[in-house]
Amino acid sequence: MRFRAKDLVWVLPLALFAGVGTIFSSAFPEDGWREARSREDGFGGPWGDGPWGDGQLSEALDTGVLVAAAIVVLAALVQLAARARPGTTLLVTGALVGGYLALGFHDGPVFVVLVVSSFVAACHAPLRTWGRCVGVTLVVVLGGMVVRELGDADGFAVSTLWQASATLGLTLAAGLLGSLLRGRRHAAREQAQHAATAEQLRTAQELHDGVGHGLAVIAMQSGVALHVLDRDPAAARAALEAIRDTSRESLGSLRVELSRMAGQEAPRRPRPGLADLPALVARVEGAGVRVTVRDDVSHEVPDGVPEEVGAAVYAIAQEALTNVLRHSQAQHVELTLTVDAQTLRLTVRDDGTGGAVHREGMGLPGMHDRARAVGGTLSAGPRSSGPRPGGPRPGGPQATGRQSASGFEVSADLPLEGS
Repeated sequence: MRFRAKDLVWVLPLALFAGVGTIFSSAFPEDGWREARSREDGFGGPWGDGPWGDGQLSEALDTGVLVAAAIVVLAALVQLAARARPGTTLLVTGALVGGYLALGFHDGPVFVVLVVSSFVAACHAPLRTWGRCVGVTLVVVLGGMVVRELGDADGFAVSTLWQASATLGLTLAAGLLGSLLRGRRHAAREQAQHAATAEQLRTAQELHDGVGHGLAVIAMQSGVALHVLDRDPAAARAALEAIRDTSRESLGSLRVELSRMAGQEAPRRPRPGLADLPALVARVEGAGVRVTVRDDVSHEVPDGVPEEVGAAVYAIAQEALTNVLRHSQAQHVELTLTVDAQTLRLTVRDDGTGGAVHREGMGLPGMHDRARAVGGTLSAGPRSSGPRPGGPRPGGPQATGRQSASGFEVSADLPLEGS
């Protein structure tokens, strides 16, 4: 059975203590030890008098004492398997301790081994598994005590009841302490895994929002450049410059996130917020989509908007506009910001093809997560009726007629207080 070498650091001292303690507790009971120390000829040095002098130690080490020491040492060494098989280890320890007591050996460190085994098993086994195993173990150990007392010529001693109660209490207390430590380790591990998962999701969302938006803009700008390359070199040049700037920004975001994933120090860039919306709109317009901004936010209000709310507004607007570029075939987008004392509302409407809402990927779920993170709500879906932003599209259905699909709308309500 496999075990960790570092477990030897505590198992070997436990086995040594248990073996030596068992030898002295079995070979020299308390009365014999006291009698040997009170000899009239006194103490004559480490190998002169006392229980280890005049050959008394060799006489005391009979077969029974060695067998008792071997059983206790084996019970201690069994703990090497406690990490891999905690329940089985506790049962084997209980069987060895119960057998030790049933054979009539003297009390000693054998109870220490039992308590340690209960603690270690509880540290590595679920509470239900440990509970079943410790119940069987205690029955075997207490049974060994009863057998030893029945074989004693002096009869049943009242002290055995106290000994049994102490064994029961210490074994259960050690196991409960081990279960408590195991629970704390498990909670700490769960917290660390949750933090790691949250960081991975954050990184994925940042890459999706930043790099995905940049690639969408680059794709649209490339189409514009190819379309006007022969007849309008100046417009093609402007599109290529926009591609260059967007590429640099996206590569910068990608480099920062990859550095963080590799555990390297990365510069902390300020999160984009309300002040960065004009640059975002300019990039989208450069890709060929006309954007109308209806901003009811006064110049004084943005200072009172919490930073996390401003960042959520930017992220939601960025993803909504990216989806317009990638999926809607829209020509016009209307972005509206309204604010009152308690709520900031962002609405992004387009005159594209609309379509069903798809929850796959990180687009719409990411926008919902951004809104929930600041205590807000978000709705997204096709606009089934009503005039399109900026009026009817050329060649399209008139505003006065019924329209089965009038584009797509994203609306987020974000609280300004308590976010």
